[in-house]
Amino acid sequence: MKAGIIVSITLAGAVLGAAEVWRFAPERMNPGKGSTAVAAEGGYRLGANAAFYAKDTIKIDPEARYTIGVLARRAAGTSGKPRLWVVMEMLDRDGRVLEPAAWRVASEELGVLTGDVKHGDRELRIQGAEKWLAVNGGKVLAFNAKADKSDLPNFALSSRIGSISPEGVVTLARPVYRDYPAGTVVRCHREAAPFETVIRCDPPETWQYFDAGRKGIASALAPGQFASGTAAIRLRVLTDGEVEIRDLTVKTDSPAGSSERKRELSYGKNARPDLVAQVKAGQLTEAQLSWWGEPDGDVTARLQDALDSGAKKLVIDKADSPWITEPLMLNRDGFELVFASGAELVAKRDAFHGRGDSVLTLTGRRDVTVRGEGAGGVIRMHKADYQDPTRYSKSEWRNCITVKGGKNIRIENLRLAESGGDGILVSHHQADFPEHIVIRKVDCDGNHRQGLSIICGTDILVEDSVFRNTGGTNPESGIDVESNKADDPVRKVVIRNCELRDNAGHGLIISLTRLDSRVVGPFDVTVENCRSINNKMGDFFLTTRSRWARYEEETEGLVNVRNCVFSNDVHRTARHWPIDMDFDVRHKVTVNFDGVAVRRGPNRNGAVRIAHCLPDAGHPAVPRSRVHFRNFRAEDVPDRALLCFADHSFSGADGLVTGIPFTPVKYPPVPADRKFVPLPGSPAEETLPPVYQVLKADLWLDCRAGEPVKFTLNYPALGRRSGGAAVTLISPDGARRKLGLIYPDKSAEFSFTPETSGFHRVEARGGTYPKIALRKSNVPAGILADPVDTILYDPGTVYFRVPENSGPFAVRIWGRSNVLAVKAEIFTPDGERVFAADFIREGVQFTPNAALRRRAGVWKLVFSKPVSGYFAKYHVALPGLPPYLGVIPRWTPEVKAAE
Repeated sequence: MKAGIIVSITLAGAVLGAAEVWRFAPERMNPGKGSTAVAAEGGYRLGANAAFYAKDTIKIDPEARYTIGVLARRAAGTSGKPRLWVVMEMLDRDGRVLEPAAWRVASEELGVLTGDVKHGDRELRIQGAEKWLAVNGGKVLAFNAKADKSDLPNFALSSRIGSISPEGVVTLARPVYRDYPAGTVVRCHREAAPFETVIRCDPPETWQYFDAGRKGIASALAPGQFASGTAAIRLRVLTDGEVEIRDLTVKTDSPAGSSERKRELSYGKNARPDLVAQVKAGQLTEAQLSWWGEPDGDVTARLQDALDSGAKKLVIDKADSPWITEPLMLNRDGFELVFASGAELVAKRDAFHGRGDSVLTLTGRRDVTVRGEGAGGVIRMHKADYQDPTRYSKSEWRNCITVKGGKNIRIENLRLAESGGDGILVSHHQADFPEHIVIRKVDCDGNHRQGLSIICGTDILVEDSVFRNTGGTNPESGIDVESNKADDPVRKVVIRNCELRDNAGHGLIISLTRLDSRVVGPFDVTVENCRSINNKMGDFFLTTRSRWARYEEETEGLVNVRNCVFSNDVHRTARHWPIDMDFDVRHKVTVNFDGVAVRRGPNRNGAVRIAHCLPDAGHPAVPRSRVHFRNFRAEDVPDRALLCFADHSFSGADGLVTGIPFTPVKYPPVPADRKFVPLPGSPAEETLPPVYQVLKADLWLDCRAGEPVKFTLNYPALGRRSGGAAVTLISPDGARRKLGLIYPDKSAEFSFTPETSGFHRVEARGGTYPKIALRKSNVPAGILADPVDTILYDPGTVYFRVPENSGPFAVRIWGRSNVLAVKAEIFTPDGERVFAADFIREGVQFTPNAALRRRAGVWKLVFSKPVSGYFAKYHVALPGLPPYLGVIPRWTPEVKAAE
């Protein structure tokens, strides 16, 4: 039958066009504050600290997908870094705003009232309430809760919870306003702002597109969904600087009221619907895509129908033109997708706007093969389009092929090119981790992020393949084996007979900075008979170093590298080493290099670099890892330059390396665990210079019993990595008390009345990348130095005290891995500079002699930008000295030796 036959089908997983349902215009907004004016290029210029509230609401179909997008830039003729927020209120069927506390569940653990509660009560006894002690932030009670959350949104809410005792007594800020009988089930909810942020962006000088998608209803709000009970939304637009916007719209890819997106399937020229019918009836188990018609533009509907037809094998024919498609889902097990020799599947232009849109996605599939015949098949995307910020929201996950979970998956004999993410991504789907994955004879060429990413999996074989020309966004490597979570297994991963060349990043990365072997067992990776050639940032990079302070992984595993060549004849990058490794001292990792050849290239660095690092959380240096070299060949590297060793741990690292020349660094000894008792100072309110701690903030406060204490913290955001941090007070007897939260781009004042005199500790924890400084205090206060590692950020000056008759001590300073550096100077109490280094990246230790140690008093330590390289975060430790750093000289406390 010829073209023109029409069949109605459902296409799942693809975006098939979008209808605009709302567009920003000043007449549709109520200005809360600020101003708007028509700007160049048909946009609107929003004044600094503007706030606009939509007059109309947008009805929501819970089965439809909505995209909120905006084209934005910093207002012409202005400077700085303005921010733009697009936020939404969610409303129920009656037009009532869904208060966030009504659906933000803070704990899955339910409680039960053990006695009647009457109007006016503030203290409630709740069985199970002690389980909510670990919940951070503002908390409220939701009454008449149900385990299945069918009570959400729950408007039977209490006021804020003031405290919870270990015995289950809950004290509220204000009395309850109605009666509840004993046995009423309650749940702990979380307070939040009265709206949900959809887009938070920093518009650059040139136009850039930002968007976010929402689909579905979540009983407790999940990313990308609406809260339970949402029937409509209303937008707000907020700024903190002058911004120009264009095309702020809400679009939906499904007509309101429909449960699924329908699309007409039109057969193409020379189609064979009779054969298609036989496939769908189960009479034929093999099919050809050409039975649905020859390629004539967008064939997404035909191709998805063919994938879902029931055929056990589908062949994509070689045609005169490529098969053009939008995102596709492979929804069946026991299936083989075959590309005829030379067949080409090409991403449709002006599609793939979803950040995770891939040409082909396999989620939880079993026994599936995607392969090419003969000269192989091709999947090609349009990387340059996705990199245009005026056309696409920034993303690094628009892959050629995405494998999420699954078992017995084979990808073979394909060219995967020009993606907006990876050629291939192998990851998990919820608790389904990939197993028995074979990737063979693939050519991953010119992709945006990686040629291949292996996030996790067991029994993964990659062989006879090429990974080249990656470039666009970090890490830009050929292959990246990188666990994202503590429970991501990386077991029996074998990479052999592969070539990794001309990538903008490394050839091969093995990054296991979050894997926890206590949870998922040891890792093991084997690399054999591979060539890593002319990769700009290096050829082989292995790191197990913990990335954030909140991670406490114990990583153990084995890496075998056999008969490989790492060579560079092109790049002069200063941070290029053919073999580069970062080890966390807590981890137990064995690396065996056997029969490896190195050519270092024109940068003249060493052949191997090893950084032996303390974790950012701070732990004593107890080296456990080992690196063994056997039959190692370096063509253009003299023996004295074979190894560049950076001992950030100050441990000496004896026994770390065997098989090539290695002389451990020896540091003068410093007595361990010396104890000091701080002496009280004089209270006085001060405004303090900003000295920022990052990842973890620890402060000391000199308090007197019964006298109110107040202090102010400042928290500048560090991009999108920042999050709220919980502030906790620890009294001298070890008792802990939560003081509240501080959020990015905010200052917050905290107060308390101490019950005992003495030095109290304040710690701020949480978020992904907190950056916090003490700015005001009415009692002496400063930074409490971690005995192993205090992490500071930006230029700053701190003061430390050298006690009378001091014994040996040291000042240790280091940068961050092979990237970040710092300049440092040390001054004695009389102003003499006794140490200066313009560029500290590897660890340095200043150990004063006996004469200098006699200069008791307040010493000064000044940090500033290095003479070259990157500067942001740096590390300092003061072994043998009191851990009480001052940010002003007179608040550097006197101490005496502990008895």
